[in-house]
Amino acid sequence: MVFLSPDADEPLGEVEPGTVYVIGGLVDAPIRPYASRRKAAALGWRTARLPLQESLPESSSRVLSINAGAF
Repeated sequence: MVFLSPDADEPLGEVEPGTVYVIGGLVDAPIRPYASRRKAAALGWRTARLPLQESLPESSSRVLSINAGAF
């Protein structure tokens, strides 16, 4: 189980077969910093964040909004 949180220290590398990924950032609305990371820690789950800073260095945001791909 991997809890995807915008506040995780490590970026998500490869997606591992047989691993369940929980999109934790969705529970952070309205934005409550570290809410999903704390929830994962309480459950004893691993955390990772989407590699936005590595993939989009010009972006200053650590958060991918739900409507980011909307036109």
